[in-house]
This record gives sequence, structure tokens and C-alpha cells, in this order.
Amino acid sequence: MAEAAIFAALLKEEAAKARLPVADGEASTYEISGAMDAGENAEGAYVVTVIDVRDATGARVHRVVNEETLPLRAGNGDPWAHIARADLRRIAGDAAARLAVWYASEIDAQSGAMTKAGSGDRIVTGSIAASAAQRPQDQDRLPFDIIVGAAPGDGNAALTRALDSALARRVPTATWLRNEGYKIEGSIFTASRNDGRTEVSIHWIVTSLSGETLGEVKQRNALDAASIAGNWGKLAENAAEAAAEGVMALLAPSPGRS
Repeated sequence: MAEAAIFAALLKEEAAKARLPVADGEASTYEISGAMDAGENAEGAYVVTVIDVRDATGARVHRVVNEETLPLRAGNGDPWAHIARADLRRIAGDAAARLAVWYASEIDAQSGAMTKAGSGDRIVTGSIAASAAQRPQDQDRLPFDIIVGAAPGDGNAALTRALDSALARRVPTATWLRNEGYKIEGSIFTASRNDGRTEVSIHWIVTSLSGETLGEVKQRNALDAASIAGNWGKLAENAAEAAAEGVMALLAPSPGRS
């Protein structure tokens, strides 16, 4: 797909701008690969990107999931027609910035320089699928500790309840989840736009209970301010469903790997 190739090139450019460590040809390097998908729903056109960082052994060491809803710009039935090159660049820049933060934390943790050999051209279309079960999951408890920060209206409580419910429906079939559990912290950011709408961004960070960062899920949408000033209702449910999909995709073993 042309958009995947464009996004790969833009991610490579943005990674260079963010000054991510690059050491082509060295043995202990990292590789970037990922997946993209797009579609339409009642709120507009959405684009989902999943970016994986792998070490020299091929093991995944970090994952970033981004879901963004954009206004409809055309009516030909092709969701990619609504997604401009500027949108792909912005998403690539955001991903590169978050990867730079992750690299910095790795440097601090290891007390040494990290190197990376990027292969942005390997961004491909597809979906992240779970592998075979690794061990049974205790069904008597939900393995997620969810913490949502301050939000307009009842966003804090509504998102917490909705995400807890959305994840609970997915846990029984996700037998590869760690029995010790995870923590999910959500931060909500709002900003006024020139068109009178409010841009709402939700940033989820998923960690192990011991504090190891496992990946991130970011959502962005433009809404009427009134829709988040009081009861979030269906909005919280829709956001939680998408976030739950992102969290499960983030934690799932890569195809063919345990």
C-alpha cells in the first residue's frame, strides 16, 4: 500500500529529527516494524498504527499503538482518501517523539548508550494476532489496574468503568496475559480548535506491576465541547472499546512468537 510506504519514509525522517540513536551495521541494534489500518465509523475516518521495536534477537522490546479519528474529506468509500500526507507526518512525528522518550528511559536504565538500526521501510499493512496460549489466566480477577487522570465532566469515572468492562470481555480468550497483572494509566488532554471543536487526546501507558513500561496507546478525536462537559456516556464506551483493542494488541505475542 502506498500509504504504508509513505508512512515508513516519514517515520524514518521524524526519527532522524528526534535524534534517535542510529548505528547501522553494528551487532547490538534495534529494528522498527509495524502495521497500519484505516476505516470509517460514525465519528469519521480512523487510522490505526502499530509500531514495534525489536532487539537483535528479534524479540519485541517495545510497542506503540496509535488510533486517530479524522474528519471525512471525500465520499468515494475509500477510508485512505480522508487521510492526508500531513496527517501521516503528524502521526509519524508523534510516534518518533514517544520512541525517543522510550530510548532515553532505556539509556537511563542500562546506564549506557543504546543503538538502533531503523528499517522504517518495513512498515506493512496487516493486523496483530495472538499466538497460541502460553499459560492459563486466572479468570477470578481482572489482571489490569486502571488509573485515569483528571478529565472534563465524568470522564474519569466513565472511562475507568468502560475500559474495565471492555477489557473484562477480552480477558477470557487472552490466555497469554501475565498472571501477575498490569497497570494502565490514562491521561486526558483537551485543546480548542479554530473550527470551534475541542481536540481530545487520551494517552494510555501500560506497565507491568513492577513498573516496566510495556507500551503505549494514544487516541485523538475532535468533538463538540458539550459532549465532554457532562456525562460522557457512549463516548466513553467507544473510546474504551478502541483503547481495549489497542491494549490487547500491544500485549499480544507477535505471530509465531511465544
